[in-house]
Amino acid sequence: MVTYAIRRLMLIPVTMVLLSLLFFFMLRTIPGDFVDVLFQEGGSGGYNNVQGEHHEGGQTTQEAYQEQMRDRFGLSDPAHVQYVRWVSHMLRGDFGDSYLAKKTALQVLKDRLPATIELGLLGLVGSILLGIPLGILSARYPESWIDNALRLFSIGGLSVPAFVTAAIIIVILSKEFQWIPPDYVPFTEDPWKNLQNMIFPAIVVSYTSAAPLMRLTRSQMLEVLSQDYIRTARAKGLPEQRIFYGHALRNAMLPIITVIGLSLDRLVAGSVIVEVVFGINGMGAALVRAAAERDFPVMQLFAMVLGLTVMTVNLLVDLMYGIIDPRIRLS
Repeated sequence: MVTYAIRRLMLIPVTMVLLSLLFFFMLRTIPGDFVDVLFQEGGSGGYNNVQGEHHEGGQTTQEAYQEQMRDRFGLSDPAHVQYVRWVSHMLRGDFGDSYLAKKTALQVLKDRLPATIELGLLGLVGSILLGIPLGILSARYPESWIDNALRLFSIGGLSVPAFVTAAIIIVILSKEFQWIPPDYVPFTEDPWKNLQNMIFPAIVVSYTSAAPLMRLTRSQMLEVLSQDYIRTARAKGLPEQRIFYGHALRNAMLPIITVIGLSLDRLVAGSVIVEVVFGINGMGAALVRAAAERDFPVMQLFAMVLGLTVMTVNLLVDLMYGIIDPRIRLS
């Protein structure tokens, strides 16, 4: 297992290089850049309003002024030159400065990361606590009214997008209970207000992520329960509870753990929309704004962090296989 882990760790830098190439040049195919967006929004004075700088004596034409701005941000260089410069700076710990905020892209990440981590962890824990027990309950009573109701519940989570569920919750709470999403407050400042702000977004993310987990748990449990060794255990007179939880559930957990690990990207994607709908100052809201304003340094850093996170989680999930099933560890 140690050799396998080392081999997988060696693949992470190669994958990160491929990810950086793909995302960097994909961004450059989007029409327009930060300067174009800025002048469309505020004319030639747009950049002055953002950064407080002035062009020389009012004599420079708008086109020349835009080129000066592109030269300053390095946007006028060929894409491959920009990529080499970005990678070389990144290797030295310099991830660039945000075009929108008067701070580095790394500082933007540090400001927004805690809210996204909190929402993601709440959504992950909620999906596990909701999806696996309900899937087990559905498999425990197959084709009963309980099974049919839970399957209908899971279909709703699979078919209804997260932003629709979030919008429905806000409409119901605002109309029936006069509830308005409070302004986001970090947990370290006010835990109670933070919980008020996070509880309903976490419910939305948990529900949409628990639906596929629940259906997989049900199908895997039913498949394992039909195996010969389960019938043998019953013929020997073992208690049904021990057969169901001691034998069937343990052998059904491998694909379930895989889905839990792979659901991270679903949690991130769902959190982006949910953060915007509920007004949470996390990476999702920052990423949406950066995409709209073509804030390339922030988008590039966020993409690399998310990619590294997904690869790390997938590695941990693969290593857990050996803990759950000794046959995989020995092979």
